[in-house]
Amino acid sequence: MSTLTVATMDGAALPSQVGMPAVGDVLVVAGPGCVAATRVGSWLAARGRGVVTGCAMPEAFHHGRIRGREPTVMALLQSTPERQRGDDLGRDHAGERFVHEALIAGAHDPQWAVLGDDYLRELKALCSWHDLIVVQRTSPAREKPLGGLDELALACGLPMLILPTPCAPGATYDRIVIAYDGSGPATRALRSAMPLIVAARHVHLLDGSGGRTHLPRFDPMRFLARFGVTAHRKRVAERSVDGSQLLARVAKLEPDLLVMGAYGHSPLRERVLGGTTHHILGSATLSVSVLVQH
Repeated sequence: MSTLTVATMDGAALPSQVGMPAVGDVLVVAGPGCVAATRVGSWLAARGRGVVTGCAMPEAFHHGRIRGREPTVMALLQSTPERQRGDDLGRDHAGERFVHEALIAGAHDPQWAVLGDDYLRELKALCSWHDLIVVQRTSPAREKPLGGLDELALACGLPMLILPTPCAPGATYDRIVIAYDGSGPATRALRSAMPLIVAARHVHLLDGSGGRTHLPRFDPMRFLARFGVTAHRKRVAERSVDGSQLLARVAKLEPDLLVMGAYGHSPLRERVLGGTTHHILGSATLSVSVLVQH
């Protein structure tokens, strides 16, 4: 089980959280067995008085089929479960459970989104006004443990916090590893993860950036220092580190959260030839949370 430091919902256990960057509005992919995602997403949104919205994904998503082919049914947002549409994917009262758990976690007026068959397009509409997606990985025992997470990471345009299964429903991470290769996705992921990084006790930077450029270079260590974060940097040869090697390096540091860019190469190339993102997200042995951004 992923080791998380559980904070009280009013933040009393986190004195360092004063002045922390706010996460903003959070979209939670919720469903059976995803209580951790609901609580983490709700707590992160509530800390900055953001909105939390929950939605359920069809079974096709968990089998890696994210593109619907049926006629579109527009998404319906609602703030109370009583207004749920009759053909909601949450016929098993998913909406009621989400709102209940979100309120316990301190959310302000949680909302439930009903997705139709063209759920990729509807997810993009939701993502346009949210700042973070929180989702829980499907069971490693499934035929495709990656499910539709790779497509979702590419389609949403947002940082995505992926929780392992099983996962303790905490909202803070004590030990964070940042896998940084100097790419745009890696830089965006690092910046998006700052609300979590500044609360960590130990931050490790695996720095594989290199090469020359005439442009000003983003310095991750200087950026972290601006927020009072002291990171331990270890230089790595980016070309010599593939997905399995990165996992091995990360495992030695025993983090609760890995921060990394997603799909520096095209998704097709990663699937055919293998790639770091596809390997990390699809690893059946992955037991830590991962924050990725494309």
